[in-house]
Amino acid sequence: MKVTVIIPTYNERENIGSLVEALEGEFEKIPNHEMGILVVDDNSPDGTQEAVREKMERWDNLRMITGEKRGLGAATVRGLRYAMEKLGAEVLVTIDADLSHDPKDVKRLLSEVDRGADYVIGSRYILGGSIPADWGLHRKFLSFFGNFVARILGVWEVHDLTPNFRAVRAEILDRIDLENLPRGYAFQIALVCRARDAGAEFFEVPIHFTDRAKGESKMPPRTIFETLGFLLKYRLRKILNPKF
Repeated sequence: MKVTVIIPTYNERENIGSLVEALEGEFEKIPNHEMGILVVDDNSPDGTQEAVREKMERWDNLRMITGEKRGLGAATVRGLRYAMEKLGAEVLVTIDADLSHDPKDVKRLLSEVDRGADYVIGSRYILGGSIPADWGLHRKFLSFFGNFVARILGVWEVHDLTPNFRAVRAEILDRIDLENLPRGYAFQIALVCRARDAGAEFFEVPIHFTDRAKGESKMPPRTIFETLGFLLKYRLRKILNPKF
């Protein structure tokens, strides 16, 4: 299959080069698929685009598109659309640019797609997965409780709805109105909900999540309210109209 790894970026000059190199190294261990990378940069002022262009001189399967900063969801949709329509991608993998996800796990996600899964998520909250041990109690509680609420109001069978590390078949995305999903971080949960509505078969692969070592986190405080707002509306509409 033709697989495109999508990396949304904003001010990731310190990380993007290392991530691209690590991914390209892992691609050599995935001989049964045509692998490529698409960087979706929100016009970073720190030189991220220059760092990507340097790597593009070495790898011809690396591409980049740019646009205005409108949120993680908007950038991801832009990348998904481009990969499917311009690159002919059959499987789309998304991964964070900050090296919090291990590029070695891309092969594990794709192995489950090969076995028939439509939507594979790198999960911290199943047996074998983990979050950083040095997270404070507040952050651990917020992450775990947030996912628990997302499961209750969204998709119960998925244990970790928020990570950006996942692989999905293009045929599932074709059944979803991507343009009508939240533009921010709530996009991750919304996409899982809509994929379930589209009949996707899910599978979770345990991963070890690590905090970024360079750069700053870009999750705004309003993320919690945006996500909860989507989930409440989603569940209410499902109650009133199960076919929604």
